[in-house]
Amino acid sequence: MPFTRKLAAQTSRELVESKIFSVTEGKIKTQRQQDLELASRFVALAACCPFSAPQNQTLDDFLNETVDKSLRHWDDAQWSQVSAAFNNALQATAAIFGRHLFRKSVGYSARSPINRGLFEAQLISISALSANDTQSLIQRKAAVIAALKEDLRYGTALSISLLYATGSADASNTRIQEMTRIFNEVIHVA
Repeated sequence: MPFTRKLAAQTSRELVESKIFSVTEGKIKTQRQQDLELASRFVALAACCPFSAPQNQTLDDFLNETVDKSLRHWDDAQWSQVSAAFNNALQATAAIFGRHLFRKSVGYSARSPINRGLFEAQLISISALSANDTQSLIQRKAAVIAALKEDLRYGTALSISLLYATGSADASNTRIQEMTRIFNEVIHVA
């Protein structure tokens, strides 16, 4: 395994072993390294600006290409910055969604399993916001939850991106765009 893959894996491991990752309540499987995959998705998407993967590509191909071509040039400051963004995004999403963090069951009493697509979309979308906008979302969390619940109805762009071809870059991009739209609508409500 090349050094860059080792470094990316090491950083992903550090992210999922951080204290703040406990907000997932151990519900993301470690034996199949789903936790590492989700941390790696965040890192790879955070390396892109805007936060999107190239169309017509699988997420696996995108992750491999990003590690091989982009992350190999990162210095310690960039790794520190992405680690801080990951931890801050985890804290903010936990403050907004509480026990329904990364779940389609938002707004209901019973909880569904953690959804990897929502994990990615919520973290990436919130990491792009300013501290003031993030605080605004936390203060208006009831409006965020109501908006997300509405957008999870069957047939919406968000729900489709969480159901079909979920491993495609197109679905990932749609999830991030829709979550970003929801957050911005709540922030900019009059």
